[in-house]
Amino acid sequence: MSLQQLPLIGRIDRYNFTEGGYVTSASCKFNESSAWALSGPVDDSCDQVGVPNFCWANGRRPNDDWTPPPDITWYALPCFGPSPAAIVAWSAGSCCGLTNGTSPYIVSIAAGDYYMFLNNLQCELFFAPAAMDVSVSVSDRTIRVVPQGENTGIEDPEPRGQLRQWALRDLFTLPMIESNLYVSTIGEALRTNIVNKLDSPSLNVSQPYNAAILPAVEDALEAAMDDILLSLGDAALTQPGSYDTLNTSFHISVIHIGSRKYILALFAINVPAMMLICLLSIYTRLFMASPAFDFADLGGIVAGVSNASAGTGEDVLSPNLKGWNGDPADPLLRRSVVAIDSRLGSTEAICVTVRRIGTQVITQKTVR
Repeated sequence: MSLQQLPLIGRIDRYNFTEGGYVTSASCKFNESSAWALSGPVDDSCDQVGVPNFCWANGRRPNDDWTPPPDITWYALPCFGPSPAAIVAWSAGSCCGLTNGTSPYIVSIAAGDYYMFLNNLQCELFFAPAAMDVSVSVSDRTIRVVPQGENTGIEDPEPRGQLRQWALRDLFTLPMIESNLYVSTIGEALRTNIVNKLDSPSLNVSQPYNAAILPAVEDALEAAMDDILLSLGDAALTQPGSYDTLNTSFHISVIHIGSRKYILALFAINVPAMMLICLLSIYTRLFMASPAFDFADLGGIVAGVSNASAGTGEDVLSPNLKGWNGDPADPLLRRSVVAIDSRLGSTEAICVTVRRIGTQVITQKTVR
């Protein structure tokens, strides 16, 4: 069953699976007797400004077939000037002229004068089968691949060696198609990686055996091989029958409010509180006798003040609102008018008067 056939595809947040792959690594050294070199240019047109010529990258790697007649590998590169000074070229392949990805896997590098610190470099590549933990986040649109370690008992994902052979072939063709107009793209990329290793604004090319050069080139080759293997794996997905069924775990988005311990603690607190509210409601007859008092109603406030001050010696001329139940819609208030007489100044009094319509003053209070 493919991923698109799953019934939960619309609700999956992320999924994980384990897949076999290769952990690539590289080990580099300088070989002064390297048989891989640059030569040229082909003819004498270098004195024409802006006219490119052709130089040659040719020779053999240590893992080539050296039996007579010699098998020489070569390809042409555009160059400017009287020498291939701005060129970095390499030869990459498996052992002995075979096409089944047989080890050892060697990369031989030749460089012109501008990149002499890379000349005669030879690196051996290693492909270690390993289990890859792949985590795909649908919401974040990210894929995270973490090797579970080498020698984990996983079988070689492609024991025929064709995948490694194709990966080396893609690496070999990279300098053939790169731009070396005045500078080499590969050379500048490796120089930048070396400078980053040195944490310095420039590289002293007079020290070709600097300890930062070999690790920087190894990192670059490992990154290049990882990208190549990834692109080959992506291309395989477009071919029917080129992939196997994998056991996959899915994560579906759900809502989880709170943690269990806090939920239980709040439940234990709320149960007694709810029981107390129920008891108070029963004791007060469900608050049926509570007044419908509106604190935003001015007439209700004045009437309430009148009732509360009837027996406290205040100037209450007619405290006859004792039957009022606190409801602003009570007829006693609808037949009353409230007037506020105020003057500016913090020492002036505010006089609040309640009058029965057409009759005497009910309440007159002075507030400072």
